[in-house]
Amino acid sequence: MHEEIYNVLEGINSVPALRKLFCKENLDVYPHLKSIYEDLENALQKAENSSASEQRSIKAHQTKDSSSETSAKKWLLRKRENRSSEQRSKKAQQTKDSSLEISAERKCAGRIKRNRTKRLQGPAVTRRRSSGLLKGKRVQNPNFQSNKLQVYCGKDTEGVLYKDKLVAGISQKCIMGPDGKWFTLDEFEVQGGRGTWKCWRRSIRCNGDTLESLIRNGELSCPPRKPSKKTNKENPSRPCRTSAKFQLSERKCAGRIKRNRTKRLQGPAVTRRRSSGLLKGKRVQNPNFQSNTLQVYCGKDTEGVLYKDKLAAGISRKSIMGPDGKWFTPEEFEVQGGRGTWKCWKKSIRCSRGTLESLIRNGELPNPPRKPRKKKKYPFCNSQQSDKENLSIPGHTSAKFQLSEFPVQFGTVTGVLHKHRFAAGGPDQKCIRLEERWCTPKEFVEMGEIFESWDKDIRSNGVPLQDLLEAGHLEIHPNDCSCETCKTYREDVLPENDNCAVCVKGGLLTCCDSCSRSFHGSCHIPPIPEGNSKKWICTFCELKSDLECSANSPFSQEDLVLTYKMLPIQTLKCMFLLLKICCEPESATFAQDPTTIPSKEKENYDDFIEKPMWLRQVEQNLNQKRYEKVGHFVEDMRLIFKNCQGKEAAEAGRKLHDEFEKSFQEVFFIKQPVSSIYMSSDVQTNF
Repeated sequence: MHEEIYNVLEGINSVPALRKLFCKENLDVYPHLKSIYEDLENALQKAENSSASEQRSIKAHQTKDSSSETSAKKWLLRKRENRSSEQRSKKAQQTKDSSLEISAERKCAGRIKRNRTKRLQGPAVTRRRSSGLLKGKRVQNPNFQSNKLQVYCGKDTEGVLYKDKLVAGISQKCIMGPDGKWFTLDEFEVQGGRGTWKCWRRSIRCNGDTLESLIRNGELSCPPRKPSKKTNKENPSRPCRTSAKFQLSERKCAGRIKRNRTKRLQGPAVTRRRSSGLLKGKRVQNPNFQSNTLQVYCGKDTEGVLYKDKLAAGISRKSIMGPDGKWFTPEEFEVQGGRGTWKCWKKSIRCSRGTLESLIRNGELPNPPRKPRKKKKYPFCNSQQSDKENLSIPGHTSAKFQLSEFPVQFGTVTGVLHKHRFAAGGPDQKCIRLEERWCTPKEFVEMGEIFESWDKDIRSNGVPLQDLLEAGHLEIHPNDCSCETCKTYREDVLPENDNCAVCVKGGLLTCCDSCSRSFHGSCHIPPIPEGNSKKWICTFCELKSDLECSANSPFSQEDLVLTYKMLPIQTLKCMFLLLKICCEPESATFAQDPTTIPSKEKENYDDFIEKPMWLRQVEQNLNQKRYEKVGHFVEDMRLIFKNCQGKEAAEAGRKLHDEFEKSFQEVFFIKQPVSSIYMSSDVQTNF
């Protein structure tokens, strides 16, 4: 029964047909279908439950497999990480051990080196690192713009570095020690116990910084390793024979000669120095070396005949005759052949057997003597004057040396050289005029720091005195010379100054023992006593020493200075101001009483000027102590310049007034400048 029902149900494939079969109407008409429908519904429910449980079991199995796979992967990753961490730790331990071994070896080597240095230098050795010692030697805000710089090396070695001498080169002595002794950079390094460093840039310090850092920052100039060589005087563009460029070219030429000689010794095939095709046509078959003449050539087209007897006389002798009959020296023939840059005629001039150098070496040609060196002689006066060499002094500069005096300098020291004084006594004669005194050439170079010779170090317009002596612009007379120049300018008959500093006239002068000024007894302020045989100094030098003692005095107001009483120091200052004005060339106009000067323009002088005043009157008032206060003296001096307004001497009075006011402020330490009388509104216009 059931099989039949199932067969019928199997035949019904569509779902709508089943729903129509078991609809409510059929169940009411055929009640037996209810039991079938219930059985069928239970069977379907069981089938659904079984399929759901199967799916759940499959999903659980899949989840279990995936979780086990994930745990396995995690285990593998964890194992790899542990292995890599072990390897890293092992590698770090190996690196640490190797670094410890290297540091231990370095420490041991450094300790051995220091011990060796201690044994060589002695027990007292300055350690390389001592920051505590450097702190005490720092200078607050050092002035790097100054020429001097405080430096030190080691514990106790200090000195002063001069920048201008450092620029000259490392071989120049540019550091002065506390005892006045000079050192080079390497010597100062050894003096400070840093000789083993072999690097003065790091061992010498300034304010805690090495010289290397100062040079890198541009605060110090980098000195050259070797002092710069002078160029050739005849041709400045051509280097001297002692220059590095010339020595390098000589070494290259020597190396080339050595290689060619080696090739000739190694085999018959010789590589000629120049085009072999050109040289083959100039060969002479079996030249006769016993003859006095020899066919030679230089370059491509230059040929000539060499005369041996003329060559033996010297290289300055014209010994080669060209095809046109013109004669040449070996050097001129070298230039004619286009080999002037070789500077070696023995290698550039050839014959059929090779260079002249090889012929001279083999004895087939005489070796000519070199040019004799001329000894330098200083020219003397006309009776014993030597031949003057034709030096290369520029024309515009040479004209300046024809004067009787010209400026000279040595470093920062400058002066004026007087030729007649120099000729009368040479380097021992006081012939160089400084700002305050005369000095000899030897004393002039001693004012600098380092010097070699006065004739090489003293220069005029860039030319040393040695070249001026050789060129005849300067001369030195012998000691027994009796010419008019020596009689006039010998030091034993020559006063310190030829003219008075006030009136600029000669006569009986009194010389100051502190400076080079000379005065007449009546021109000086105060007047010089007659028959004075003691040591005497002028008012300029006397006030100069007092001002140096009071250089740090505070400034004062002009109103306060004018109320000062005429004490000895104030009188000295007023005399200084008056004497300084009298030494000016324009002071001659204001020296005498204007009312006594005969002139048509001054006939009615008293009608325009209420109170005349002149310099000699002020001097008389000072000598007789008529001024009670400084203001009285200043009032008379300003009155002199005020009275000259609108006259022919107005310009001269303006210059003297400016000079007086400037000196008045400097001598009395006046803070505020005084107002010029020429700027006031009540200017008198006289005449």
